[in-house]
Amino acid sequence: MNRIDPQGLPQIPGVEYLVSWQNSQGEVPGRLASRPDIRITHAPGTGLSNNRNSAFDASSAPYLLIADDDLSFRAEGLIEIIRLFDADPSTGLLTFRSVRDEGQVYPPNGHDLSRPFRGYEATSFEIAVRRSSLVDSGVRFSPLAGIGAPYLCAAEENLFVWHLLRAGVKGSFRAFDCAVHPAATTSVRRASEAPMLRTKGAYAARIQNPLKALVRLPLLALRAPVAWPRAMCWLLQGWAYGLKNRKLL
Repeated sequence: MNRIDPQGLPQIPGVEYLVSWQNSQGEVPGRLASRPDIRITHAPGTGLSNNRNSAFDASSAPYLLIADDDLSFRAEGLIEIIRLFDADPSTGLLTFRSVRDEGQVYPPNGHDLSRPFRGYEATSFEIAVRRSSLVDSGVRFSPLAGIGAPYLCAAEENLFVWHLLRAGVKGSFRAFDCAVHPAATTSVRRASEAPMLRTKGAYAARIQNPLKALVRLPLLALRAPVAWPRAMCWLLQGWAYGLKNRKLL
């Protein structure tokens, strides 16, 4: 809550910012309470995925954009999301670019998200979804993935997109910038930690044939920024966790 900067939330007619305050204590900061386009809801429990699911349940807008609390949005990007959804009612999912320096890979403009693009995975604040697609598919973030999850620490947005596409939601990538993210994302900041390597193993076990995923783990371990034996151990732990919890991821 304290990291949210209203200056990074441009005031646009028809756009509302919904802040899900998890385990809220104290008063809403005045800089947020004074903005009529910022709505605060209160969510119990822990975990990023649980909090995002609470925000989904509290939402009412036809188009939903996922956000972090340290973003600065670009007005032209928000307007473009609305325009694209309005222009094609069959599109239920949009991904786009963000301004950050992590060597990210993006597909060409208009790329069909049902076709994997080598090296590309949208991060959370590069994802917007049509609310009716969310309701019809029943897809939500897995509480077993993401910051604050019991064992894993990321990949909640990757699983979210994967489930939407599996449910038949039409999605495409669009080459415009929507937000500026000043800090390193979790996948970069925690790349050498056990929870992140376990997350990679669990994610592979969920979205691929488990045996094919197992065969790929040595290569993932080779690419990890830690010693191969340690990376392989953590990846195997994650793979086993993903196999055990396939229905919940």
